Amino acid sequence: MVDVQSQGFQSLSENGKPLFTTEEQDVRVGTGRLRVTASEGALFEHSMETPLVRADPFEDIRLESPTGSLSMDVSRGIEIKACRSVMERWFLMLKLWVSPS
Repeated sequence: MVDVQSQGFQSLSENGKPLFTTEEQDVRVGTGRLRVTASEGALFEHSMETPLVRADPFEDIRLESPTGSLSMDVSRGIEIKACRSVMERWFLMLKLWVSPS
């Protein structure tokens, strides 16, 4: 284990690109992809922003909020692609969840 006490810390690739950077109020991962391999997934205590959330091929992906609500704020719409049976279940779940205007 490495214990570092400083105002900031940075890990660089062999070509000098920042891979992991920490400061008092900010942590940045500079790789093109962040993979979470924990069996329980990732926990975000406040909010998360990302252009893409994806599971490995043939693996399920779940977005859940066991004690609250899950919200998505979008400016251009939400696109869901799935096989027909999955879409039928999604439509039924959305139909039950969204009240008519």
